[in-house]
Amino acid sequence: MWDDEFRSLSEQAILESGVPKLVDIMVWKYTPNIGEYITDEIIEKYVNLFPGIWIATAFKGEIR
Repeated sequence: MWDDEFRSLSEQAILESGVPKLVDIMVWKYTPNIGEYITDEIIEKYVNLFPGIWIATAFKGEIR
């Protein structure tokens, strides 16, 4: 499930919703450097709640 709807919610609110038992979370931000926008606190919250975490960003270019 896309994480942007959960970023501003408290850990308790997400836990009480029951969602963490049903889905993995997909942390996303369409920028080259996701670390500038997704804080350690957000990641820690998701680690405490969800059984699986996926992370996606935007990459343009090539690796040589």
